[in-house]
Amino acid sequence: MTKSKKNSIIDFPNEFVVVDIETTGLSPVYDSIIEVSALKVKNNQIVDSFTSLAKPSGGFMPLFPSEDRDYLYDNDGRPFYYVSEFITNLTGITNEMLNNAPDLKSVLNDFFPFVADSIIVGHNVSFDINFLKANISELLNENFDCNYVDTMRIARKLFKDKKHHRLIDIVDYLEIQVDESKTHRSLYDCEITLNCYDSMKNLALESYETINAFTDLFSKINYLNYDPRSLVSESESIDETNPLFNKECIFTGTLDKLVRKDAQQMVVNLGGSCGKSVTQKTNYLILGNNDYCKSIKDGKSNKHKKAEELKIKGFDIEIMTEDVFYNLIGLEI
Repeated sequence: MTKSKKNSIIDFPNEFVVVDIETTGLSPVYDSIIEVSALKVKNNQIVDSFTSLAKPSGGFMPLFPSEDRDYLYDNDGRPFYYVSEFITNLTGITNEMLNNAPDLKSVLNDFFPFVADSIIVGHNVSFDINFLKANISELLNENFDCNYVDTMRIARKLFKDKKHHRLIDIVDYLEIQVDESKTHRSLYDCEITLNCYDSMKNLALESYETINAFTDLFSKINYLNYDPRSLVSESESIDETNPLFNKECIFTGTLDKLVRKDAQQMVVNLGGSCGKSVTQKTNYLILGNNDYCKSIKDGKSNKHKKAEELKIKGFDIEIMTEDVFYNLIGLEI
């Protein structure tokens, strides 16, 4: 039996599409998709593929132009760029490559029917899906609603004694050979993810005998034993100016749009931390929909009441809804 919460499922389906994107940054609101790739898989065989670079809708004007940058120039001779040196060094994608690429709307017009009604598989794939949902909604006026399997969630269960669960870490744990010069290009990352998916499926069967026995580990009973304080950042770099840096966040109730653990991991990736209960050290309390359930006395959870008490006493704590939390971190889903 597949364990699911909203669109996130834990399973090993026989038909799915592996998806990966490259972007100019971490925010679907302020950053752009620059490459989209997908592999369609049926019965352990790749039956189709999709890949394309995508030209961002606008560029950036450098305040202090550098002579050694690969700038592009507008009709007035002014320099501009689509991607930073960091992104170019990470992915190998240059400004010139993007300038010659189709625009994102054209790319998504082809990509959307390619993945329509498919289960999506990816590593930390909620990141990719959030970008795709925002852009498909804005550019195509379509809803990108899909069930998805996040291989990072599977990896955390299979390698629970390991500190990191980035794709590069899973490749190392599974002893999969990769060409590091090709990583951070979306099609090659799709291929790596598929290899990890297949290997982790075999490992789950070896360790637990059946897929059902493995997915049962994700039941709510087991989730109660999970401690968010044990989470570590999966990010290669952290923007210390973001509003969650060095802040403690507590979640209460059921989130509508993300699995709670994924939201907590997002906080940690931004340099924040998560706890199990509201204390004087708590900076943000994020309310899930259960906080408005009539079965809860006064319509508020104990965490909610505690946070209000601390706020009245002058402690630095803010109480916000799930949507306000996403707005705070620049995430549109």
